[in-house]
Amino acid sequence: MRNISGTNNVRLNHGKYVVEKCRNKKTKYYGTFDTLIEALMFRDYCISFDWNVEPHHVNKKYDFPKYIKKHGAGFSITKILNGTLKYFGTFHTLLEAIEFRDYCVKYDWEVKPKRVRSYKGFNSYIYPNGGKFSIHKSVNSKVECFGTFNSLTDAYEERDKLMRANWDYDILMGMD
Repeated sequence: MRNISGTNNVRLNHGKYVVEKCRNKKTKYYGTFDTLIEALMFRDYCISFDWNVEPHHVNKKYDFPKYIKKHGAGFSITKILNGTLKYFGTFHTLLEAIEFRDYCVKYDWEVKPKRVRSYKGFNSYIYPNGGKFSIHKSVNSKVECFGTFNSLTDAYEERDKLMRANWDYDILMGMD
């Protein structure tokens, strides 16, 4: 990518984009990405930390960086410490997860887990579910599903009706 302006530290290798940096006559690998945009975003992230970040190790089976897994609509960080799997948080985006993972590495994993209770754009009781949106609420110590909807707007409308009816279907039927 030497002849393309703005693509320093990124090269094309067998259809993938590789981020690497040459320091002290040694080339350090930082990650391989499917698209140029992803590679440039990660390269910019590395630059923002003066290249003091963990390489973007990819688990070939799941195609996620080291210690990061897909979790619902977000990305969670886990690591085995002293023989025990420890949870470090769930994040809205892969980049947020990578940033927090790098923070954990910087402090040798001696950090408090970051708790993210809901995903951006979602409010209480609404959860992403395979491209759709479900309404869930705990009733008598059991989580109950109050429906799955094709759009977030439909889920919001139904959730608001349920809340006005105090989660009682009989009252809800009388409201329509």
